[in-house]
Amino acid sequence: MSEPDLIHFKEIEIIGQGSYSKVVKVLLPSDSLTFGALKKRQIKNLIELSEGIPRDVIREFSILKKVSHPNICRARLMKLDFENNEISILLDYYEFDLVKFYRLNSIDESIIKNITFQALKGLDYLHSHRIAHRDIKPSNILLNNKNNVVLTDFGFSRTLEIFSAPYTNRVGSYSYRSPELILGLQSYSANIDIWAMGCSIIELITKDVLFKGKSDTEVLISQATLFGDSYIASCKSIDNENKLINIEIQSNEGLMMKELLDRLKSTVSSECIELIFQMLKVSPVDRVQTKEALQSSWFANFT
Repeated sequence: MSEPDLIHFKEIEIIGQGSYSKVVKVLLPSDSLTFGALKKRQIKNLIELSEGIPRDVIREFSILKKVSHPNICRARLMKLDFENNEISILLDYYEFDLVKFYRLNSIDESIIKNITFQALKGLDYLHSHRIAHRDIKPSNILLNNKNNVVLTDFGFSRTLEIFSAPYTNRVGSYSYRSPELILGLQSYSANIDIWAMGCSIIELITKDVLFKGKSDTEVLISQATLFGDSYIASCKSIDNENKLINIEIQSNEGLMMKELLDRLKSTVSSECIELIFQMLKVSPVDRVQTKEALQSSWFANFT
């Protein structure tokens, strides 16, 4: 698609809205009925504009332009619109994000397995290129009517260099942030994405957010309440900001974990549950890697 074609997009509807941007379904200029997803970032003032394109936008587009994989959402072009103070990225269009999908559909294990496998393939591609997504969550996992799955929204993503830590731990959405991010660790690995993927798969199965909270403290309490004393013990070595000192966890004698396991067992097999909890190892060094996850017995004879 050439640059002048961008002018002729016909906006259909807003399909996503965030703190800094919105995503609009657009009709592309072609002989057939072809749609795209136009991600628009409003530049709030002339000072921001004079300083150039925001770093997160450049990072997202540069990563999208250099990656190529069936399970990564494709970026076609970027445009800086000085007249309307907007930056736009044109992406391929997908009918659902994971939240919309599980709210509208009955879901069995074969569907969960297909989505998980494709999402892990996309994540494995990123990690093999030393790219951490840093904002994995159900709304950033997209599906179309052909059951193709892609990862999207690379605004928090970055290449992790061996000797360039520390990184900011203020990434991702609260409910999907791993213990090391919540506890202030800045020398983390791409394993933070594995934790977030585990949370997202459980949400797909139960149709409910696993760790609810609107702050680090609330999510920390939610995680600790589910995992119990073992969580506190595992976290002590990565508690850089001493957040555990002021946290009081009410003992529930494993009732929350039992309730969660009962909900999972009603939908998926033990192989699926085993893989999920390998993703949700509290210690990042114990967490399963993407390549290992894709070799899970749950995916036997699955391509």
